[in-house]
Amino acid sequence: VSYSLLPCLYGPNISTATGAIESCSGLAMIFAPVVGAALFGLGGGEARQGFIVPFVTLGAMELAFAVASAVALPSLPLSPARRPNLTRFSPKVLVPAFVC
Repeated sequence: VSYSLLPCLYGPNISTATGAIESCSGLAMIFAPVVGAALFGLGGGEARQGFIVPFVTLGAMELAFAVASAVALPSLPLSPARRPNLTRFSPKVLVPAFVC
C-alpha cells in the first residue's frame, strides 16, 4: 500500500498503518539478502543460472502482488473531474525525468 492511500483507507488509524508498513519494510531489508543468497544457491551459483533465479522469482512475486492489490484494494470515490484521463495529461509529471 502506498503512503498516499493511507489516509483514504485507514482514516484515524493512519499511525498504526504507517507503523505496520515501516515494520514490514524493515523486515524486508533484513531478510532480503538471506533469501536472495538462498535463491542464488538454488540456482546453481556462479557456475550455472544462479544470478537469474532471484530476479525471476522477484518479478513473479511482484506480478502476483500487483494482481492481488488490484483485486483487493477498494476503489476510491472520485468526482468525474478528478478521474484520470489521457486528455487531461499534465506535463508536470515529466519534471523528474529532466531533473535526473
